[in-house]
Parts: sequence; structure tokens; C-alpha cells
Amino acid sequence: VGHLVALSRRLYETNGRCRSGAWEKNNIERYEVQGKVLGVLGLGNIGRSVARTCEALGMEIRFFDTREVSCELGRELGWTMASSVEDLFRSSDAVTVHVSARDIAGHSNEKLLNGSILSKLGADRPTHSPRIFLNLSRGFLHEAEDLLAAVEAGHIKRAAVDVYPSEPRGKG
Repeated sequence: VGHLVALSRRLYETNGRCRSGAWEKNNIERYEVQGKVLGVLGLGNIGRSVARTCEALGMEIRFFDTREVSCELGRELGWTMASSVEDLFRSSDAVTVHVSARDIAGHSNEKLLNGSILSKLGADRPTHSPRIFLNLSRGFLHEAEDLLAAVEAGHIKRAAVDVYPSEPRGKG
């Protein structure tokens, strides 16, 4: 949620300039999260917590999950279930990813998000959509190059990723 707010208000990119004495008070590509659509990929404990918090901030919640219990719970909470991962990306202003390393059937989620899916973020939203991507889940869900290409092409305007493509194991 912190990344979502910071990216929507451009805090990361303006922090350094402000500390050096530059004050850029403008609304260029700064957004309020209220009234925006948050797509939650993976509605487990963390995904639900993020969704509840963002709903309290005035966001509309959409989600996609393959687990029947999570889908039922999401619908029970009044959130809209997307028909696919691509549908979730197309219909959301921001997408936050909270999936495990393996799906319900035990298959790896590696490369779940390819360049084609990443490039669909906000495609069905207004042109002024913030198009924010957050991967706080697993680094191998997408290729770093695909995310960079989607950002460079303007399909994703801002992104925060706090995972490694190859996750380190153990100490050191």
C-alpha cells in the first residue's frame, strides 16, 4: 500500500529533488488512489489485507485467483472477480501481485506474467490511468526485460518490485 501511494504521488522520483532544494508542486502524473481500480492477483492472506486497506482508501477492488475458497471469499466481500489474469490487468489502474511460488495444483508460477500480459495494464481504463505495477511476491513471475519493455513502451507508468529474479536462499 505504501508503494502504491508513493508511486501514485511520484514521491520516489521527487524526493531527491526536494531534498536538494527544488520544489516542484504540480499534478503532472500524480493521482489520488480514491476512485481507482486495484487489481489483486492472488487473494490469500496478504492479498486480502492489501485489498481491504485499499478499499478503505476508496479503491474499487478486482481480483483473480485460482483457489475456489479465495474466489468465494472475494465475491462475498463484494469484490469483482476477473475472468483471467489478462482481464485483471486490462481492467485495473494498478495491479498488485501476491501469489505463491506454486499454484493450487502444485505447478510453478514461473513466468506467469509475460510481456503480453504486462503490456495490457490499464488497457481498458481511461488514458489518464496511473498504470502502476507492484510485484511483492516472487521474482520469477516475470522476466525483468519484459517489465522494462512495458515501462519503456508506456504500458506501465510506474512499478515497484522488491523481489529477485533468482531468490537467494539461506544466510548470505
